[in-house]
Amino acid sequence: MKELGRTRIQVDVKVRSCFSDKQFATNVKIRIPVPKYTSGATCKLTGGTAKYKSAEEALVSSHPESMSNYPNTDQSLTNRPRTQVWKIKKFQGATELTLSAEIELVSTTTERKAW
Repeated sequence: MKELGRTRIQVDVKVRSCFSDKQFATNVKIRIPVPKYTSGATCKLTGGTAKYKSAEEALVSSHPESMSNYPNTDQSLTNRPRTQVWKIKKFQGATELTLSAEIELVSTTTERKAW
């Protein structure tokens, strides 16, 4: 993670499969937490798709996830973490994929603490 200024952060993530190249992992999802004052993100990746999900969108998905990820399911949506979601449909063994995301932060007039 690298700060590019007051309103931008760069995140680089590498994922390596440590199993035989004859095997595949399917429907891999990697969630990357982002600061609550994130306004958007742009991604460059070597495989899969990536999308920024704000707290309100975290529960709305075409592939619903288990609610066990959220122990208190009656919490308000604003308390849920904001995430960058990286989905890899078919991840072959003995390979490495990278994601480089530039996260845009909301500009404020007051000084913030480090997130």
